[in-house]
Amino acid sequence: VGWFTSVFPVRLDVAGIDLDEAFAGGPAAGTVVKTVKEQLLSLPDKGIGYGLLRHLNPQTAAVLGQHGSGQISFNYLGRFSAGADMPADLRGLGFTQDTGVAELAELDAGHDPRMPAHAELDINAHVTDTPEGPRLGALFTAPEGILTQAEAGELADLWVQALHGLARHAQQPDAGGLTPSDVPLVKVSQADIDDWTQRYPGLSDIWPVSPLQLGLLVHSMMARETGAEFDAYQVQYVLKLSGPVDHVRLRTAAQAVLDRHPVLRTAYVPGPEGELIQLVVDGVEVPWQYLDLSSLGEAMRDSAYEQFLASDLKVHFDPVTPPMLRMSLLTLAADRHELVLTSHHTHFDGWSLPLLTRDLLRLYATEGDASALPRARSYREYLAWLAEQDPQESADVWARELDGLKEPTLVAPDTDPDADSAGIGQVDVPLPADDARELPRRAAEVGVTLNTLVQGAWGIVLSRLSDRQDVVLAATVAGRPATLPGGDSIVGMFLNTLPVRVPYAPGDSVAQMLTGLQERQATLFEHHHHGLAEIQRAAGLPALFDSLIGFESFPLDREGIGEASAAAGITVTGIRSFTASHFPVAVFVYPDGAYLRLSLQYQHHLFSREQAQEMADLYGRVLQQVAADPEARLGDMAAEPAGQQLHAGLAADDVPEVPEQTLGELFAQQVTRTPDATAIVCDGTELTYRQLDERSNRLAHVLRERGVVRDSMVGVALRRSAEYIVTVTAILKAGGAYLPIDPDYPAERLRFMLRDAAPVVLVTDERIAPQLPEGEGPLLVLDESDTLATLAGAFAGPVPDLAGHPEQLACAFYTSGSTGLPKGVCVSHRDVAAFVVDRRFRSEAHTRVLQQAPLAFDASTYEMWVPLLSGGTVVVAPPGHLDAPALAKVVQEQRLTGLFVTSALFRVVAEEQPDAFTGLKEVWTGGEVVSPTAVRRVLRACPGITVYDVYGPTETTTYATCRPMVRAEDVTEPIPIGWAMDNMGAHVLDDRLNPVGPGVAGELYLTGAGLARGYLGRLPLTSERFVASPFGEPGERMYRTGDVVAWTEDGELAFQGRADTQVKIRGFRIEPGETEAVLEKHTGVSQAVVVPHESAPGQGMQLVAYVVPVKAGGGSTDADAGSAALSVEELRTFTSQSLPEYMVPAVFMLLDELPLTANNKVDKARLPAPESTGRAYVAPTTTQEKQLCELIAQLLKVERVGMSDDFFELGGDSLLATRLTSRISKTFGASVPIRAVFKANDIADLARTVKNASAASRPALRKMNRSAK
Repeated sequence: VGWFTSVFPVRLDVAGIDLDEAFAGGPAAGTVVKTVKEQLLSLPDKGIGYGLLRHLNPQTAAVLGQHGSGQISFNYLGRFSAGADMPADLRGLGFTQDTGVAELAELDAGHDPRMPAHAELDINAHVTDTPEGPRLGALFTAPEGILTQAEAGELADLWVQALHGLARHAQQPDAGGLTPSDVPLVKVSQADIDDWTQRYPGLSDIWPVSPLQLGLLVHSMMARETGAEFDAYQVQYVLKLSGPVDHVRLRTAAQAVLDRHPVLRTAYVPGPEGELIQLVVDGVEVPWQYLDLSSLGEAMRDSAYEQFLASDLKVHFDPVTPPMLRMSLLTLAADRHELVLTSHHTHFDGWSLPLLTRDLLRLYATEGDASALPRARSYREYLAWLAEQDPQESADVWARELDGLKEPTLVAPDTDPDADSAGIGQVDVPLPADDARELPRRAAEVGVTLNTLVQGAWGIVLSRLSDRQDVVLAATVAGRPATLPGGDSIVGMFLNTLPVRVPYAPGDSVAQMLTGLQERQATLFEHHHHGLAEIQRAAGLPALFDSLIGFESFPLDREGIGEASAAAGITVTGIRSFTASHFPVAVFVYPDGAYLRLSLQYQHHLFSREQAQEMADLYGRVLQQVAADPEARLGDMAAEPAGQQLHAGLAADDVPEVPEQTLGELFAQQVTRTPDATAIVCDGTELTYRQLDERSNRLAHVLRERGVVRDSMVGVALRRSAEYIVTVTAILKAGGAYLPIDPDYPAERLRFMLRDAAPVVLVTDERIAPQLPEGEGPLLVLDESDTLATLAGAFAGPVPDLAGHPEQLACAFYTSGSTGLPKGVCVSHRDVAAFVVDRRFRSEAHTRVLQQAPLAFDASTYEMWVPLLSGGTVVVAPPGHLDAPALAKVVQEQRLTGLFVTSALFRVVAEEQPDAFTGLKEVWTGGEVVSPTAVRRVLRACPGITVYDVYGPTETTTYATCRPMVRAEDVTEPIPIGWAMDNMGAHVLDDRLNPVGPGVAGELYLTGAGLARGYLGRLPLTSERFVASPFGEPGERMYRTGDVVAWTEDGELAFQGRADTQVKIRGFRIEPGETEAVLEKHTGVSQAVVVPHESAPGQGMQLVAYVVPVKAGGGSTDADAGSAALSVEELRTFTSQSLPEYMVPAVFMLLDELPLTANNKVDKARLPAPESTGRAYVAPTTTQEKQLCELIAQLLKVERVGMSDDFFELGGDSLLATRLTSRISKTFGASVPIRAVFKANDIADLARTVKNASAASRPALRKMNRSAK
């Protein structure tokens, strides 16, 4: 009891409305009502706060006091009824109107005439019940002297006329309809509603879509655009019915189910801002089909039944045409029927199926009368709940959960997002029944749910497949919030797909991992509604996962369904379902039944059935191990079965034996076999094997006199020439080991190498000697007169034997080191001999081999020793770098049969002059990733040639694996690095040295006779990189390459990248840390970090240096100020003085500071993109291009968009791409498919698509008929 009336001004704007038409009851009458309705509802809290603001708040009173409150006061008193508006439990209580009292015939809430009037005209309206029905009445009063009674009566008459007009309009069939205030869950205009009402006359509500609904729709829309036969999110449920089913009655029940649940009859259309929304449409007819197959024979009936189900799945739904649902009843026998319910997954989840089944049976029993059923709660309630949640709180929770995640976990990392699905396959996860029954008990024992256990086990599988210890998988959650009253009884799509992060510490037990996982999942429970797109966007990664695990368990009201079945007279004896996913791999867990069952679905276009079964077997093995012992160490889980070392890579049994002689002895044997054959061709001169033998013998005697003995290091600082080959041969004959010195290296690097290796003598010539550091050991200058005289008098016969052994040192090559200093790789005679006897070198392809690689590069081992130890000829390339024309010339003039070039040079030659290799039998290439396009060009241009893609670090002498390609059809994308060479072995291992299966990434370990002795003077580093092999004989070693590879199904090795920071630049493997160390020696540099960066697709890697300058006081300063004292050119010059050219960064960037992680380590992921390799801004030129760029900038909330930008690099994703296409359609009237956004290389590409689509959508012009006919 109290005075609740509030008084406030109302401004009604009916401008632009035809009032005459409104008075006449035309469409304008409806427009007036809708307009006034929205204006009234726009007032906050129905105006209750106006009095406070107008009279009690001085600040607002000053503003509101300037405006009047209107000349008309209107008060609607409500409806006075004995029961019409009264709740049933209150009827008959309190005071009610006595219609027999005349004074109460007109209710007046006006004031006593002696009181001040509220306004110039006061209207009090009310509705009272009469025998003829409810009657609207009003009392118009005005102060004396303001309006006469006639004037007040005229206004009252006009009001009555307007009411009659509204009443006439209300009788029209198209009258009424929604207004924006009726649909508070979405922001739409009246124009939007009117437009949709024209297309959907039964429009009754407008909803947003839930996060998962949106994701499912986007995937289906993209599939629809391509005309794909398979839609991963079209589901099919078959209810097996027993009993006499009346198909007409069942159809009536099906229609009633559709009418009862509005979520089943929604259309999905773009909203005003391009976002998808759903329109609830009344009066939609359920698509129904009835087939009687009972007259067919059993075999034909079964065939027709299965064919129907398969065909039904291929008939897809259109999101704009409701309902995305249909039912088909197939009668198989008099008492056996199958009801096929096919729908798009956006309509409802698995939890909803029992609810729908129960309703269908109840409505069958009532012949479609829903009044006997309790009121159905609407999916709208969930969407309203969702709108009330705090997105920022959820975003913060998920950001903390994914903090520090560096990369996604992908089982199909090379998936083409534009590839059409070829359908799905399914394999069972092998799990013995006893283990399946044991797993729930183990989960309870550990204190976790069965769901957590199967998720954690799949995390172990992903760790094995990805060789990572921090993995992410997708999981579907029920998504029905406990805080939503009656949420478990609502039909609709509540599911959400969310990331599950599984940190993987090998030393922890399975139980520890599972309990930690469950504890973290518990903190996320209240945020299961948060959209995956927002979670992924906040994580800053283009993707998080590509495998999903679905726990197929939901409450089943068996009692309710049983009662409904009894009332209907029919029984549901079983349910057959078909559900799928767009993920490459999806695991479905079925906990209900006698014991746990699991299946693995896979995409046909990504995996073979055999590959899928391998994954399923691995998962089954992990689950068995968990069932056996949840306290087992994670590091021991999922190892390959004992004795199964997949693809060890060892060559066949007929591998040639490694000679037990030194290189000098092997060369002497070759001299004996072919003394007069040509050994060397250089600059127009030739040396036979006998001449090479004699010249090298003379020099070997001189070297002995200079102190060279067994394992003595001898430096060789010569250009490629016959003298170089003579010198190397002589050093080996003298018992020493040769150290190639590139005279073009910076003096500081040369000085370090000479001090580190401490050669007893350094062989050079007069031209190079002045370039060498002074005081770094004795020189032997070959072309000095004294040396020439000594050589002329030296003995040309063999050098006395020093009891050489194949394990003694033959040579050393210096490679980049992570400490900032290069390291010397020591190679024995046996290592080189094992390489040379490979069967691939027995062909005529290696009879005339070009020597052109830098002598300090390990490829020179192939160029020199393969021909010289087999009777072939070393053809020394002319001085300088070879380009394509020069290479073609030397190949033809010298009749070359084989050569090696780095992959970078190979690509250049293939692009400029692919036939430059014509005449060669084989070309070997490697050092970096080999271009498939380049190989195809060469194979097509040079008939009869074989191209070898070779791989091998210096620590394996030269090449460790190779892959021959004879035809262009042999070239794959990417090219594998092939198989192990003779006397070599390859193992792909995880971080616990367990072998991994095909397709699983792991680190490559190499074994065999070609492994180097180790690093010169670096015993700890040698022990770290050359480790004991658990797969061979005692004492056998493996070299840990640091390269990530995977076995292919054909047993080849596929290179995937580096496991550490090493990188190959133009064939040279370097450590960026060495360049960093040099940069930080500069007095003007405070900090430096060097990272590899792909200069352009397919163009190889380059180094980018990020430098923080120092300020006068010793700390860092801002980059702008620092750049005045520290220039890029200065840094380039400084590093060039200490490093070879390929180790000098291509790009230098000066920064204020380096970004750091939470552990105060440099966060390389946050370093800015190199300026010289980033996308240059290209301004739009046409009006349409400018509009498109502005539209994208608004959508992605970025300041500027240029024509060279990429939508996804700017922050776009598949959901935003959907909104973009909708906005494009609205702005330009052009229909652009979502897939076109994915395919566009840049905005310019997309702009061309929009332009062409715009032109295609315009009506064709036709010539006007001017004849007036």
